[in-house]
Amino acid sequence: MPGTPQTTDAGSEVAASHDGAPSDDAAWEIVRSHERSAGSAERRARGAFYTPEDVVAAIAGMAITPDWIPDRVIDPTCGAGAFLLGALDRLVAVGVDAAEALSRIHGIDIDAGAIDAARAAVSSWARSHALAADSAAFEEQLDERIVVGDGQAGAALDWVFDERDALDRSTVLVLGNPPFATPLKGSPFPGAAGRFRHDNADLLGPYADLAAVHLAAVAQRCDVGDRIVLVVPQSLVSARDAEGLRQHLAVAAPVVDAWATPDRVFDANVRVWAPVLQIGAQRVDDRPWAAVLADALGGPAIDLVGEPLGPRIVATAGFRDEYYGLAGACFEAGSGDDVYRLATVGSLDPLWSWWGVRQTTFAKRGWLHPAIERSQLDEKVARWFARQCREKVLVPTQSKVFEPFVDRSGTVIPATPLLSVHVADDAEPLADGEPLTLDMLAAILLAPPIVAWARRRWFGAALSTTAIKLPASGLGELPMPADLVRWRSAAALIAGEDVPAGIEPTAVKTRSIVESVGLEMTEAYLGSGEGQSLYSWWLDRLPAIG
Repeated sequence: MPGTPQTTDAGSEVAASHDGAPSDDAAWEIVRSHERSAGSAERRARGAFYTPEDVVAAIAGMAITPDWIPDRVIDPTCGAGAFLLGALDRLVAVGVDAAEALSRIHGIDIDAGAIDAARAAVSSWARSHALAADSAAFEEQLDERIVVGDGQAGAALDWVFDERDALDRSTVLVLGNPPFATPLKGSPFPGAAGRFRHDNADLLGPYADLAAVHLAAVAQRCDVGDRIVLVVPQSLVSARDAEGLRQHLAVAAPVVDAWATPDRVFDANVRVWAPVLQIGAQRVDDRPWAAVLADALGGPAIDLVGEPLGPRIVATAGFRDEYYGLAGACFEAGSGDDVYRLATVGSLDPLWSWWGVRQTTFAKRGWLHPAIERSQLDEKVARWFARQCREKVLVPTQSKVFEPFVDRSGTVIPATPLLSVHVADDAEPLADGEPLTLDMLAAILLAPPIVAWARRRWFGAALSTTAIKLPASGLGELPMPADLVRWRSAAALIAGEDVPAGIEPTAVKTRSIVESVGLEMTEAYLGSGEGQSLYSWWLDRLPAIG
């Protein structure tokens, strides 16, 4: 059992430890044929997305190791048997006799046609290993071990665990790819899963998806020493309605390994990962799932321990009411008008607004000079608007790096989902006795160490695996650098960027300032001459400016 979680990008290291391609292509062709027989619309309706063979091999190789060989392998939603074949191949690869390997696998699925295909695939695998797969005894054994049933809350799963409990030495691996149905998209949700979610409200919120329900259900049945390795959406690491489940498993079943890929391996619009959870394992670090997944996908793993911005700032975000209120009061202004300019995510780059230069989209319309007529706002939105009429820093969300824009005039109004942050009126001075400034806030947001830290902190919350979705509350969590001299030096670089918004800068000038701030802030956090690889990583993520 590994003492430290090992993360693997796209399973490349695991694939190398596996004994090559699946041993019986005829068995895999049975799986593929069944999967092809179900149309895309049918699969989406059931939340059933089949796992490619190379992914199965990588995950099975990570779940079953020479140091951890299970006595039972259960796939509670086995479909046509892809993970059963992967488990069989892997068990043999680590030294288990083929006949013994067959006796250790169990598959359950609610689809009788899929179970027929799984039995046929496993029979083909057995024949390829010179086992008597055509005997009546073998067929009877297969009918007992690969069954139609509800793998989430049914007697079939209870039977497998009851059998395990009769063997004092037995350990269980729950391995598979459960359905991804989510009530947020109107997907059908089995009644048993809904009841389980309701009965376990301390673990699962009302919008927890089916994969989270399956994970919670098998975790309740597992015992100390067992492993759970299920393919789940990457969004599970940050989903609000799975927070209780994450907190519970962090103690009861720590992550000891993880497989992940940045690619979409299914025909569903979802990215996945597979944490290796071990019941009762020693928790070797306090990384949240978001950080584990981020590390598995690659990128700098950095921890920052500086004092957080906390009460020194005030951060806000607009919501639906503000969005529609601004939409009803938006008009196309002239280039020289003295107006309240509307800023959108698409109109901002680091330290720069493209208002009046490049068209942006707001409320399903294109605008060149979008402005807000204050008198057209209702009372509630007008109060929010008034709070935006001050000097502040605007921060787009869902970006690869943070792209702060300093509004020195207090006349730029943020459209949802832009964040707005300013220095609190009662903010305490910093350690050098001087005040925190807007330019210092912008410098923090441009700091490569902060981007790397935030990526691990909020990974999985954005729509893209390459983007970071920073919540308004998260701005107060951002740690400040210890080196105030370099921090103020970076802020001075930003303060010198006084070109009026709407006048196109040269790409060289704007990019140069942003890069210089990033370098200064890297050293402010990490020390002189440190963090070059981190800085290079940040440069690669930096958008083209100008």
